[in-house]
Amino acid sequence: GAARAAREGGGGGGARARAGGTAARSRASGVRGAPGGGCGGAGGAEETLRAREAERLAAEEAQREEQRAAAAARKAAPAEAERRDKEAADKRAEEEKARRRAKAAEATAAKKEAKAKNNKAKKAPSAFALEEERRAKAAAELREQEERAARLAAEQEAARRAEREAA
Repeated sequence: GAARAAREGGGGGGARARAGGTAARSRASGVRGAPGGGCGGAGGAEETLRAREAERLAAEEAQREEQRAAAAARKAAPAEAERRDKEAADKRAEEEKARRRAKAAEATAAKKEAKAKNNKAKKAPSAFALEEERRAKAAAELREQEERAARLAAEQEAARRAEREAA
């Protein structure tokens, strides 16, 4: 009776037909207090109409549910895209910050190196002092050579004198 009417009625597929059939059966069994209790012979056409109506309502509800799900999915898509964009932007910002930090560290190291070099240069003797030292060394060397030459000349003179005295 009611199940067959539900099957013949809308021809809707799957869950809709099942939902419609269930509603039709519950109505046919008199749950809703149908007049005549759903047992009378004349109630058959009325039962079929009720079954079709129940099926139609179930189909509409299922369609509304699908539309709600689709709307939720459409709503979620931009939010998801926005979240991904934000993550990408955050990642880029982190990378940029890391690059800047590395650059700053490099610059600091270069400054330290330059400062150390400068300090070393300050501690080193000046060109004037180096020149003075070189001149002093040259003068000392010259004096030493002159003294050696004088000693040699004195020795040679002494040797000649000794030769003369011997002769």
